[in-house]
Amino acid sequence: MPDRDFSVQWHSAVRQRFGDTGPELVLLDLDGTLIDSVPDLAAAVDTMLLMLGREPAGQQQVSHWIGNGTDMLIRRALSCGDEDVANALTATEMFNPSQLFNAAYLSTLHHATGVFPGVSDWLERVTTPKILITNKPRLFTVPLIDSLGWMAHFSHLICGDDFSEKKPSPMPLLKACEFAKVNSNNALMIGDSRHDIGAAKAADICSAAVTYGYNHGDNIALSHPDYLLNSLFDLMEPDNA
Repeated sequence: MPDRDFSVQWHSAVRQRFGDTGPELVLLDLDGTLIDSVPDLAAAVDTMLLMLGREPAGQQQVSHWIGNGTDMLIRRALSCGDEDVANALTATEMFNPSQLFNAAYLSTLHHATGVFPGVSDWLERVTTPKILITNKPRLFTVPLIDSLGWMAHFSHLICGDDFSEKKPSPMPLLKACEFAKVNSNNALMIGDSRHDIGAAKAADICSAAVTYGYNHGDNIALSHPDYLLNSLFDLMEPDNA
């Protein structure tokens, strides 16, 4: 553990917004922000499709379908990305494909892969309380975070099936602030997609977006986050990054 506390060495722009100690709470997205989950998700999707007698989708297609939880990922894969068809699929039509996907994806979660450069170091060095907010179901999130050795970094894990609504709803973000007993004005949401930024705006929470994520193939700058980051360390003073 470093001697210095990075929670008091935020970038001057962040200190201007939150004060010298920075935000009281950091909310973090998972897929596309902390980890590159496309290879494992694409492998699980393609395994499912092949077992259903269909053509694999490949990583590029799958990267555009990520962001609304695995249920919607499966729906998009089955409909080749047609949102109307995806939304029309019934629970009965989804049952067998979901079973195939779940088994394939769970088999990958015992190994710690796909962490974006610098993320583990940033999580270790920034001691501000952190809560993970992902649309990924708890079934997958807990073993994944455990395999990465990240459990101690987060006071809570908020998953896509924990509440009746998930991002882009502000509900998970507001619940996180309730858990931490922090006013939403003193929290910072970091994500890679329009769903993260939209949820933050709806909750009146300051937002930061990483440029290296997925966002359905669109430019995240179009979502107008408060901060645009090439690295999580862009939130820190350069001599501390």
